[in-house]
Amino acid sequence: MAMSERFLGYERDALDRQYDLIGQQGERFDVYCRLYESLSDHARTAFPHADLDVDCGEGLVMDLFPAEQPDAPILLFLPGGLTANRNRRDVAFLASGLVPHGCALALADGCQPQNGNVIHAIDNARRAVLWLRAHADRLNGDAGRIVVMGQGLGVVPAALTLTADWSYYDEDAAPEAPVAGLAGISGIFDLEPVHRCFLNGMVQLDAAMTKTYAPLVLASSIPKPRPSVWLAVGAQETDEYHRQMLAYGMAAEASECTVTASTETDHNHFSLLAELGDPSSVFTKRLIDWVLHPAVGESIPI
Repeated sequence: MAMSERFLGYERDALDRQYDLIGQQGERFDVYCRLYESLSDHARTAFPHADLDVDCGEGLVMDLFPAEQPDAPILLFLPGGLTANRNRRDVAFLASGLVPHGCALALADGCQPQNGNVIHAIDNARRAVLWLRAHADRLNGDAGRIVVMGQGLGVVPAALTLTADWSYYDEDAAPEAPVAGLAGISGIFDLEPVHRCFLNGMVQLDAAMTKTYAPLVLASSIPKPRPSVWLAVGAQETDEYHRQMLAYGMAAEASECTVTASTETDHNHFSLLAELGDPSSVFTKRLIDWVLHPAVGESIPI
């Protein structure tokens, strides 16, 4: 398919606007940056945590926020890295919303797919999962309840933890999948439009990579036991972000995953993530309920 052709009816400039998150917010983007910074500074002061450089030769670094009680679910969050949440320190505010509900939290750098590092980002996300599985006790965590979360492009390496050949990373790895669930917030699952819009200047995909590393394409190869999938998008986000969630949700359901999906009223890409810094928000409580009961109940129609 020639790059000059439209993508789903979008000319190039229209497709660029669909994925220009910063441009959509205008001056409010700086407000969100300052909000993330302020909330994260508070969280690092309020909650015990440790920086950890995982020595795997790929620049993987995590901040660990242990749970207060043992045998807690472990949430691994991968920021997208292209907007306000550029690295793990920018999203430390997630600890304020999630740790009080009995979760352990790991925030990872080295898993952002920009600068042509898609393959390294995917590898590091998988290495992070294996490290957390092996060292769950350092977070008061349950190695059998690791949930990988991502936002935006961070959902790409997050989702590909579901389809890993774990023996490639550790020949002694347990045969069962170490990921209990995937949470994708305003996620990108289809890489074809990324390849065709301005984002590719940062992500540097070629045509083959849009198939090889696309969560949407790989959803059909998710192995058993099937993880649960939780998806959310802000009502104020562009049509493409809504299509991305719908397409992946349908593909994951077709692979027999239990899928929960929602469109959050009055929220955009940045405000939606900020909600998870508030332990009392409905959005946070909804996520926590799914983390604690990931395979209970019926999928929400999407």
